[in-house]
Amino acid sequence: MKLKINDDTFIVTNNQILFPQYEQLKIDALELAENLRSIEVTEDTLKTNKKLIAGVRKATDKLKSELSGVRKQCLQPYDILKVQVDEIISIVTEAENVVRNQTKDFEEVERNIKQDKIIDMFNKHLNQYPLVKKYIGDESYFVKGVYLNKTYSINKVEESLVKDLNSTETDLNVMLNEPNAAELITEYKKVGSLAVAMQIVMSKNNDIELVNKKIDRQVFNIKVFNKKDYELLKNYMKEMDIEYK
Repeated sequence: MKLKINDDTFIVTNNQILFPQYEQLKIDALELAENLRSIEVTEDTLKTNKKLIAGVRKATDKLKSELSGVRKQCLQPYDILKVQVDEIISIVTEAENVVRNQTKDFEEVERNIKQDKIIDMFNKHLNQYPLVKKYIGDESYFVKGVYLNKTYSINKVEESLVKDLNSTETDLNVMLNEPNAAELITEYKKVGSLAVAMQIVMSKNNDIELVNKKIDRQVFNIKVFNKKDYELLKNYMKEMDIEYK
């Protein structure tokens, strides 16, 4: 028993793929499978069994080959169609990219013009804030990237700039009245917040003070020979906040 695969196993028509041998081939395959399961491999049947297996493999390979041929035949119209569609899309996309690039360039020019206007606006207002001008004076600190978005009108940008300049001038005035003003201003320019700047400086100074205390700490052994001297010494230690044991 063996599978017989013809060259015309599949028939491709305009609207469908026919497989006229399907029922017969399925019956033959079931019968062949049953026969294969019943075979007992022995030394005498080994050669015959190998030949049988080779025949089965050859038949299934031919069936796969026929199926592959049908697939290529069916896909040929699609492949032609895809080339045509890709050509049309390419034509349109190329033109679209030209417009997109022009739009991008135009918007970039608009952003640059707007940025120049904002910088001019900043410089005009800066003279009204002497502390900002002296200690910061850099437009990049105030001119935010979001200002260049279309959602930010020039009036809205100016309103935001003036608000920031006012608050910064006030913060600088507060910091200049502190003993560590220079440190505060340095940190303030990094973080943009008076509260955070003060916290950072305070933390740094506390760390330095703690280190200095550890460095300056000295230990003395003092001997006293009577109770009166002991009491006097103890009171002095308390008044001077000196640790003793």
